Amino acid sequence: MPHFHAWLYPRPAHHPLRGTAFLDAPQQSSPADTEKTVHVIRHHLAEGRTAAR
Repeated sequence: MPHFHAWLYPRPAHHPLRGTAFLDAPQQSSPADTEKTVHVIRHHLAEGRTAAR
């Protein structure tokens, strides 16, 4: 089934790592940070569904 994946990495515009330099850099996150991010994204997605109705 066709589908699309997007990796969202918000960071300041002045961040030194851009493009492939950013993708090649080590990435890490704590489980607590991951859970917090998931909660925020789900909240925003739910708000978007409510606003679209």
